[in-house]
Amino acid sequence: LRIARELYGVLDDDLIAAYGFGATDVIEVAKALLVDVEQRASERLRRLGTIIRCQTHAEMVHAFFREPDFVEGDPEAFLREIPETVSREQLAGRIMFHADIQLLKLAIVDSEDIAHATGRDRSVVVRVLERLSREPGSLSADDIPHFFMGNPIWSTPCISTGLEYFFPMPQLVFSHIHSVMLSLLGNITPAVR
Repeated sequence: LRIARELYGVLDDDLIAAYGFGATDVIEVAKALLVDVEQRASERLRRLGTIIRCQTHAEMVHAFFREPDFVEGDPEAFLREIPETVSREQLAGRIMFHADIQLLKLAIVDSEDIAHATGRDRSVVVRVLERLSREPGSLSADDIPHFFMGNPIWSTPCISTGLEYFFPMPQLVFSHIHSVMLSLLGNITPAVR
């Protein structure tokens, strides 16, 4: 983070003039996204751990269904589908697998939360996310074999549906910070200082 800020912070004024946000804003938003995903993933695992430590099948299933982020429906119907020969460990595995269906929710960005975490205005966060985003299907016509050496998501790792931002790997901003910044600079001619 320190190196990225030192390298690209000098471009803040140029990027603000072009996009309404600076390089430092990109770095801080990406950092907040990464921390947010890590915290929510840790909390998710803590909650699942509590569920699978339940002693009986019924306790485990009812605890699972009390967590709205994991599943919706009738716990009794779920219990009826489980054969009596299923062990507690097998049920825990089934519950973990079932909870994984909702994993994509971890990657959906709440721009208000990120604005709060970074101390930036929500409009700045949204502008950063827009510039780091592609639309679904935008790479379908590209030459996929060339992605190995120059994957387009290295510079735009977010997907915008128009309603939500899906950012599954915010760490890509840091591992490919040069690609991200070069894509932002594009046709901008930085002012000579």
